[in-house]
Amino acid sequence: MSSAPPPVGRSVELALATAAVRALVDGRAGALVVEGEAGIGKTHLVQALAEEARSRDVTVCYGRAHPFERTRPFGVVAASLDLRRRSPDRRRAAVGALLAGEGAGAGGQPGGDFQYRVVEEVVDLVESACAEHAVRGYRAAFRDMRMDVIEVLPSGDRTVARVKVSGTQTGDFMGLPASGRHAEVDLIDIMRFDDAGLVCEHWGVADMLSLLQQLGAIPAGAATA
Repeated sequence: MSSAPPPVGRSVELALATAAVRALVDGRAGALVVEGEAGIGKTHLVQALAEEARSRDVTVCYGRAHPFERTRPFGVVAASLDLRRRSPDRRRAAVGALLAGEGAGAGGQPGGDFQYRVVEEVVDLVESACAEHAVRGYRAAFRDMRMDVIEVLPSGDRTVARVKVSGTQTGDFMGLPASGRHAEVDLIDIMRFDDAGLVCEHWGVADMLSLLQQLGAIPAGAATA
């Protein structure tokens, strides 16, 4: 998607779309549906929305429907996430191979669990991408961020790690301007490893309440519901 000037005569719609992006940056997820007759500028509006999102360091995934969509499952998802067998990313290539019928049932037809397998793989892929983006966001806000492993507990194909993260907020974080405050947060990470020794699943818990209190966004001792 190339850069494009703001849509003409769509100030109200553009304002709503921009507000949705800002809410997303602040950690509030949502869905925005753009619909209408052909030729009224929907594509132009979506392009402007994508540019706004990129300018705020939001990852944009873009896919387009195809006439073969009825016979090619997950077509838009595959296009937007680059799920193809020749993708340089190992996980995307694996999902692309699954979509191409590799590992399908007899006769090249998807087995009964095909859709569930694809959905599970896509969800894992998106979660991993979000985690990577979150780490970049933390490092941008806390440039001196330090991670100290306190304890590691292996058990079978899973490992539990207790980590202390510390740093000084020198940049915007979750809508909060740089405060110059130092903060320390405890993390609990659970990782499952595959046969190749790579992390294939991850669950993490962070004490975000303590972090926001240390940054002054929430009064210390504030009640939560």
